[in-house]
Amino acid sequence: MPPSSSCDYLADPALSTPALSPGLCFTSVADVVALFRRRARLAVETAAGRVQEELAQPGAVRDTAMNLCAVDLVAASQAHGRHLLLSAFAAQADAATPPAVRKAMQRLCLLFATTDLQERGGEWAGLLTPAHHRAVRATVRGLLAELRPDSVALVDAFEFPDNVLVSALGRHDGNVYESLFAAAQASPLNGVDPFPGYARVLRPHLDREFLREHAAMVRATPHAHL
Repeated sequence: MPPSSSCDYLADPALSTPALSPGLCFTSVADVVALFRRRARLAVETAAGRVQEELAQPGAVRDTAMNLCAVDLVAASQAHGRHLLLSAFAAQADAATPPAVRKAMQRLCLLFATTDLQERGGEWAGLLTPAHHRAVRATVRGLLAELRPDSVALVDAFEFPDNVLVSALGRHDGNVYESLFAAAQASPLNGVDPFPGYARVLRPHLDREFLREHAAMVRATPHAHL
């Protein structure tokens, strides 16, 4: 039977060899999606090969063989899942409007992909060279700089209201420090000075004489102005 649409890379003749296009560009959404597609194919083939090796052993039991290949099977499922996630992300980014939003979403899509490439380098063994990894790191740095002006808008696009976030930092009005101070004042932990448990848990382990001497020394030392 032919593979389903989500697994069509298994029957793609273009992926029969692990060779990459010499013109691979990490700032191209299409190129990066194709790269994830190739990794999924390689991971599935690697897992399948390991399973076949175990099943070929004398007296092999299928359940035992599958268990021995669990690491490879998990790697294959993760590679497949990330390929599907990136493909869906790329499709939605390409369809976004207006053009300015489309550009920001495509950059975000690339950042998602290249961050995976950068942080999971071991999973790309056999596909990417050291030169590729250097190019990936440079691409991530560039994308972070390009996305910085859009970062607040991208987060605000989720439109989580303050009563859902319940966060002193995630406020719509931007009054971060005032809200942090107010939250600290309202905390039950700050209702008693010193805090509950201080005498029983912390005080026996404190060298209060040392702390007083150190505090006096700090107050007496002139501080350089930077």
